[in-house]
Amino acid sequence: MEKKLRARTIKTVIACAIMFLAISSLVGYITWAAVTSQFNLGGQITFTATGVEATVTKTGLTGAQDETQSGKFAELTFSPNGNSGDASTWSGLNLAFKEDATNIVLTFTIKNNGKTRTLNVAIVESGIAESNLGLTCDVTGEGTSKNTDYKSVDIEAGKTATYTITLSVSDKTQDINISNFQLAFTLTTAEA
Repeated sequence: MEKKLRARTIKTVIACAIMFLAISSLVGYITWAAVTSQFNLGGQITFTATGVEATVTKTGLTGAQDETQSGKFAELTFSPNGNSGDASTWSGLNLAFKEDATNIVLTFTIKNNGKTRTLNVAIVESGIAESNLGLTCDVTGEGTSKNTDYKSVDIEAGKTATYTITLSVSDKTQDINISNFQLAFTLTTAEA
């Protein structure tokens, strides 16, 4: 009886040790895969505006390896009399994810500087056809209305909309290497 108990105990200890080694190996592999994966994302955000009065201002960027993006995201002001700000600073973006692939969140505002007309902002995305990359956009602000998929937003005269664009990695063991994404915003006004 004592031999059977001792044999069972030894088998249980060996089974637990094997289970521990298997789980440790799996965790180690997942950690290694996540650490060695690369998450590179580059591209541009464009704004096309004709005959509108609006200001675009970046208000935040988190989750990118370089969150300062020095020299990027200059404030843009659009006017029927001419535009100011360097739109090229919204191009050549390097939004590489941090090693842990935390979500990249870019926030900016679009203010309708007009006195009477509603500003319509339409967005078209391209170059993001990557199954491992998620893109969501949320728009908030008093005096704004949007369709269900954020592709078109109306901003009342004198009001500001805040855009929150979130880029996420679905599978952190798979690489992302996109160099030419584009988010194209078109700003137009409703007829008076």
